[in-house]
Parts: sequence; C-alpha cells; structure tokens
Amino acid sequence: MQAWGLTDPGMVRTQNQDFYSLIKLGRDQFLAIVCDGMGGAKAGEHASRIAAEVARLQLQRDAGRQSALDDETWQSLLRSAVTAANRRVYEESRADRSRDGMGTTLTIALIVGDRLHIASVGDSRAYLFNLSGVTDDGALSAQLTSDHSLVARLVDIGQITPEQARVHPQRNVLYRSIGTDPSVAIDTRSEHLEPGDVVLLCSDGLFNHVRDEEIAHIVLKQPDVERAADQLVALANERGGRDNISVVVVRVERDE
Repeated sequence: MQAWGLTDPGMVRTQNQDFYSLIKLGRDQFLAIVCDGMGGAKAGEHASRIAAEVARLQLQRDAGRQSALDDETWQSLLRSAVTAANRRVYEESRADRSRDGMGTTLTIALIVGDRLHIASVGDSRAYLFNLSGVTDDGALSAQLTSDHSLVARLVDIGQITPEQARVHPQRNVLYRSIGTDPSVAIDTRSEHLEPGDVVLLCSDGLFNHVRDEEIAHIVLKQPDVERAADQLVALANERGGRDNISVVVVRVERDE
C-alpha cells in the first residue's frame, strides 16, 4: 500500500482551514481523513483539526484492535467516531463565543485488507478509481460520497448543471456539517478493493477546479502517490486556487 497526503492554502486565501490525517493502524489497515473547516479563519482551522483528531484517536483505539469484522460493524465504528467528533466541535463552539458557529466537513476512509469503509459529512469527497471504473453496486461513477451542499441538491433536481455548480455563488453552503448541531446524520458505505485501485479523499478546493475524469487520469497514470498528489494540487492552483486544497491518495499495490 502506498499513501500520501498534501494540503495547500491555494492561491487566494492566506490561511488554511483544511486538515488531513493519514496513518497506518495495523499491518493491513490504513486510515485517511480530510476535513474542511468553516466559521472564520481561526475557528474553521480549529474545527477541522479537532474533528480529525477526535475521529483519529477513537478509531486508533477501536478499529486498531480489530480485524475480522463485517462491513456493518466497521461502518458502526466509523459512525461512532464521527459522532464523537461532531459532539466535541459542537460543545467547543458553544463554550467559546469566538468559535460560535464553527464547523467542518469530515470524510474518512478506513482500509482493512481488501475492504474500504467510508464515512462522510459535508462535501469533502471520497473516490475509488480502478481500470474498470465499476464499484460494488455496479455504479460507473468513482465518487463514493454525496455532497451535502445546496448546489448538489440543485444539480440533483435539475435546476443547475454540474458545470454551473462549480462557479455557483452558494457552492460553499452546506446543509449538513460537523459541529453545527448537537447530532448529525452520517453517510457510510463499503467497497471491495483490487490491486491497482486508488482511493482518493479531497476537499472542494480540488474538485471545484479539476474534473473527475482529470483526477482519474492523473492518479491512474501516475504510479507515485506523492507525485500524483502534487500534480492534482498544482493543477487546482493553475486554475485559480480559490480555496484551500487537500488531497490524500492511497494506492493498493499489485503485488500485495
């Protein structure tokens, strides 16, 4: 397994409210997290870091002890970690007036052997890329998460196109996020992994500038995960870099 993470403030913003975490939990376990904070510069930065760290610590404690569990049990562990992160961010925002209203996205990928388990809140995305382009449920799309955003809803009901969503003035408005309410709905799913597959997590600073097919081309053609991450961030910045950009790339080795 190869893995690499990268975060960049972009070309416009001076502070980076994104946060990512990438660790190896066990011999065949990898944990990747991407968060995109909101609620003012310092508050958003704090929310993303706290959410990622709370989720990471709980999963290190719980998932790191396990191996032979079914998909639903792994997903339950992820939901528990996300719930803990939401509670912590919400409580801190209520306790400190300067952080009132802070929140963050939170997307987690937990790889256990040949299984990929995903949890997400917000619009940071998880992708699975392979040569066939087919996931467990037969979908041709490589995007594993749903965007919990206003523009995604408008796209779903046909009011705007995906191209219009990229530049929509309300593209950053979320209807679901970590820390803004005492409880939150959490999306989870699991997928099978094959040698050569690439798992990618990213904040909207990437996909608002780089199309899915371009992301797929880079990560499938570039065998070095560090170079792939560098190329993706560089391309987003070349196209304006209007937001912070975070990318985590994990490649399943063919010889494993």
